[in-house]
Order: sequence, then C-alpha cells, then structure tokens
Amino acid sequence: YQPKKTACFCLSTLVTNNDLNKSEVIQLGGVSILIDLISDEEDDILSEKAYECLEILGPDVVIKLLTKVSQICEGRKPYMWHNSKTI
Repeated sequence: YQPKKTACFCLSTLVTNNDLNKSEVIQLGGVSILIDLISDEEDDILSEKAYECLEILGPDVVIKLLTKVSQICEGRKPYMWHNSKTI
C-alpha cells in the first residue's frame, strides 16, 4: 500500500491550485481510482489522502460521481427494488 499512499500524496500536490491538472485527473479516470482507494480498509492514511484529493479536485468530481452512479443504476434497472409492485 505504500506506493498507493505515495501516489496519493503526489497527486494531491499536483492538483492543488492547478486547474489544468485537476481537469486531466478527472478526464483520465482518476476519480474512480480515488474512490476505490477510500474503500481500502487496511490503510486509513491512504483513504484519508484519497478523500482529500477528491475534495481538492472540486465540484467537477460531483458530476463524475453522479454519472458513475447513474451508469451503475442503469445497469441494475431490471433488478431494482422500484420495479417491484408495492402493497
């Protein structure tokens, strides 16, 4: 996990106060990678740094997150609870 942690530290430095780097990270799929690191239960420092990177990336991350959630929901539509009849 040390290389991931080091990469997160470096990434946060690269995106802090740099809109071009922020945009590149978002466009190249960095949001999904950072999200996956947050769920890593074995290294709290890694999770915290990944979350911090997402915060630094700013509001554009929210758009990517919502798009990803929408795609996941679309793929699950036939299995969603809202498709069953309620009493």
